[in-house]
Amino acid sequence: DEEKEIRERKAQAQKEKEAGNAAYKKKEFDTAIQHYSKAIELDDEDISFLTNRAAVYLEMAEYEDCIKDCDKAVERGRELRSDYKMVARALTRKGTALVKMAKTS
Repeated sequence: DEEKEIRERKAQAQKEKEAGNAAYKKKEFDTAIQHYSKAIELDDEDISFLTNRAAVYLEMAEYEDCIKDCDKAVERGRELRSDYKMVARALTRKGTALVKMAKTS
């Protein structure tokens, strides 16, 4: 029963991620953030939700929020022994945010 519930939550989280991706492509950033945040609530073991939300913050020039999500993704990714590519994506995105922050300051 518990496993079934976990599977359902993960499936629901993936649906939220897909809705977030669709909103992101349409440049509906606030909607995308809502979907990614919901996905994170449903399944905190998939760091792609965090890195995707970080990407939205990066697009919106909200660099501090982007960096926070990237840091969380790296930390969580290491705890869960996530795919190195996912952790690397978070670190790359953080680097991009730091560069853009430096350029705007």
